[in-house]
Amino acid sequence: MMEVIGMNALMVGAILLAGVVLGLLLGRRTSAARARARQLEGELEELREEHERAQAEIRAGREELEQAQAEIRAGRDELERAQAEIRAGREELERTREGFESYRGKVSDHFVGTSERLRELTFQYRAIYNHLAEGAGELCPEGFQKLEGGLGLDALPEESETPESESN
Repeated sequence: MMEVIGMNALMVGAILLAGVVLGLLLGRRTSAARARARQLEGELEELREEHERAQAEIRAGREELEQAQAEIRAGRDELERAQAEIRAGREELERTREGFESYRGKVSDHFVGTSERLRELTFQYRAIYNHLAEGAGELCPEGFQKLEGGLGLDALPEESETPESESN
């Protein structure tokens, strides 16, 4: 029995020794694993902080993008208003040009008509002058010779240049 007890004690001792050795081995591995776990947790925390910074940068970038898009929309609206003003200005300029050309034509027509009427009037004055000169030459020839040089006959058109209304 003692033998059995001795063997049992020896077995128990061997088991305890194996447990201690196993504990030491596991303990060493466990402390290395704990150190590695702490290192990994530190790296994970750094990655989380880096991720949060990246997320903050993304949010800031989105805000800047939205602001830039709003500025672009405002710029487009302003550009469209400016283009509309330019179109309106061009249309007004074209209307003004058309009005000016119409007015210019009317002025030209008016002066052509006035010129024709003055020409006709000149021929009528010449006819009246000739009539008076003939009458003066027949009725008082001595008085006609005194006036002949001072009337400026050379300024009047020749009788061959009769106005169209007289030639018809």
